[in-house]
Amino acid sequence: MERCRLDRDRAKTLPSALRRSRSKQVQKRVRFADSLGLDLEKREYFVKDDVHFSFLSEYSTSNSSLSTSPSTMSIPRLLLTNFVYLPENDYQEKVRNNKVSVVALRASGNSVLGQINVLDVAFEKKVHVRYTIDDWASHAEVPAFYSHRVYGTSDIDAFNFSLDVPASAQSGNCEFCVQYVVNDTEFWDNNEGTNHKIQILSDESKKTTTNDADKETTAPSTSNNIATSPQPQVVMIRPRTTPRRLRRWGAAGDESDDEYGPLRRAGY
Repeated sequence: MERCRLDRDRAKTLPSALRRSRSKQVQKRVRFADSLGLDLEKREYFVKDDVHFSFLSEYSTSNSSLSTSPSTMSIPRLLLTNFVYLPENDYQEKVRNNKVSVVALRASGNSVLGQINVLDVAFEKKVHVRYTIDDWASHAEVPAFYSHRVYGTSDIDAFNFSLDVPASAQSGNCEFCVQYVVNDTEFWDNNEGTNHKIQILSDESKKTTTNDADKETTAPSTSNNIATSPQPQVVMIRPRTTPRRLRRWGAAGDESDDEYGPLRRAGY
């Protein structure tokens, strides 16, 4: 009996952490703005031209530290001068004979993107693009990475590369060739001894070309230097069918629904 009484007293003195907390819960309430005397909506009106120019002015002000002269921000334009696309069968024959061939080139900004097809002689293989912008007084290399097995073949792999022409090269030519290393043997694609060439055009040459084109296409003004904006043209496109939800639109435009009936019956 004495032991049961001790166990009962010990049960009454268990830590409070085991008991369910009955702290007062905060009730959540929703209040609307109008009940507090505030507006439910906020309206702002913009003019199309004001929005455009205000954004440009804010952007130029916030990025004034990034603004530089056009000469420092100019990006050269690249032109492919001696690359010719061939039929797919010709490319495959060329790869099987020479083990490597450039099959696609594209200039984008100051970069040249290309695809190189190689004969799958062994699993371990390396493909590099060696290029120069000073007529081979110096050169650099960029790797090409495996992309896929050429569709319809069982022995030709495709590699992709990206060659970035330095912004300091404002004019001249960039030449490159491709090196394919497999089984400790080198194979080259140098475009039959002429290399693949990219012409580098500076911004000055582009500006000169643009200015000349503007002079040829700009007509003399006959309105005493008063600039007038062209009147907008309103073009109404007649619907080929007349859905039920658009019939009221036809009535509002003083046009009957029967006007579109022949179009529906004709199967339009």
